[in-house]
Parts: sequence; structure tokens; C-alpha cells
Amino acid sequence: MKIISDKKFNFLNRFIETLTEKEREEIDLYIEQRKKDREERVKLYNANVRKPSPVKKKIKAVEVNAMKRLFKHYWEKRQNKKLIIRNENEAIFYLTLCRYFAKDTTLQGQEFSFAKAPIDLNKGLLILGGYGTGKTSLMTAFQDIGAEIMERHNDTFMWFVSSNCMKMLSEFENAETDRGEFMDKYGKGNRYFDDLGREREASKWGKLNIMAEVLENRLNSKKHKTYLTSNLTFSEFQKKYGGAVFSRMHERLNVLVMDGDDRRKI
Repeated sequence: MKIISDKKFNFLNRFIETLTEKEREEIDLYIEQRKKDREERVKLYNANVRKPSPVKKKIKAVEVNAMKRLFKHYWEKRQNKKLIIRNENEAIFYLTLCRYFAKDTTLQGQEFSFAKAPIDLNKGLLILGGYGTGKTSLMTAFQDIGAEIMERHNDTFMWFVSSNCMKMLSEFENAETDRGEFMDKYGKGNRYFDDLGREREASKWGKLNIMAEVLENRLNSKKHKTYLTSNLTFSEFQKKYGGAVFSRMHERLNVLVMDGDDRRKI
């Protein structure tokens, strides 16, 4: 059976309770393949990245046009369709993210209508936007670029691990590991947290907002970068994760708002 595209998986996953047997098999096959992909990247990380190459120089930046080409290639490969930039604002948004991940120093301090503060290359990212605007596919493409750079150059220049917040909640409730081990695992390394805000409170040890604890732990440290995508508004974000996380958010993250129609309908 052929692996379904990210677009089809996201669509089917919204109607998980009413799927046919064949559609459930497609979902299961997709998840299994993505799991294998992640395992391969982790193997590569453990085998190569933790052993710095004595020959190759550490990458400090990537040429912006090269980053744009890589982004387009991996986005289209994942989504199985051409990337269409629909308007000037969207073009500037995508270019800004390419410049950010390329570590283009000319981006430092620039202001944009979609950014809540001047861009800071030393901060992580919080990308807010409605359902289907392309937040996850955008970050997945950049993760793929990071994996290629790591494989080709033995360099963690833009490597980060991806975690889905709803799956993290299930892991937390079902795992035998204690709370400290869970926090230690998700407190390390550059990480991308997808679907932030859709997870419910954990029932383990009573009602517990486990993602609020993870975020507070990470945002209190400057050691690792945090990348987040969420459908929440600012007021919803503050209400769900509390004042401590909300105040740290602006200190540690570039907050960007991704407007637009549902890309899944294109």
C-alpha cells in the first residue's frame, strides 16, 4: 500500500472516529513510516552529531537563496504538490523564515507586520495561525533541511527534534517513567512542538497542564531553542499556559502570526 501524503493524513486525522477500515490502515501505515523516519534521524544524530568532525568546519550560515531552494524542494516533496505563494505578505513571511534558519545576520532587528517584535536570531519561534494555514508543513520542511545538513556535513546547524503535543500527553500518562524523567527528556535539545494548545490536561496525579510545565522549563533556559506552532490566539495562549509562560514567551521566542486561508483546500 502506498504511503499517503501529509495532506491526506491531516485530513483523515480530523475524522478519526468515522474512518473506513482501509483509511485506518492508511493512517497506521503513515504513522509507522514517519516513526521509522524519526528513528533513522535519531540514529544518525547519535552516531554522527555527537562526535564532532575534526576536518569539516562548523557551519555558521547558509546562503539565503540556497535555503529557499531547499525549502521549496522539501515542502513539495512532503506535500506532493507545488508550493504556491499566494500574495506578497505570504512571500515575505516565507522568505523571513528562510532567512531566519539560514542565520542571515541582516535579518537581525528587522520589523515585520506579522511579527510582534523585531526579529532576533538568538530566539526560538512561536508561529500562530488558523487551521490549515501551513504551519506544520513549513516547520517539517525546515526539519528535513536540518537532517540533510547533518547527514552531509556532520553539523547540527539547524537540527531539531519534532514532538506532537497530543502524543506527548499520551506518552506522559501511559509511560512508566516519572515526571522528572519526562521533563528532562523534553527539556533538552532544540525541539519543535506541533499542535500546541490542542492537548487536554493530564489526568495523571490529578489535573495537570503538563505542556505548561514543559514550556516553562524550556523558556527559563537559554541553552536550547524552542519552536512552537499553535492555533491559539494570544488571549487563549495566556489563559491555557499561565502568566509565567506568557511573559517568558516574548523574551525567548519570535512571535509570528501566519494569516491566510486553509492550504488543505488548495
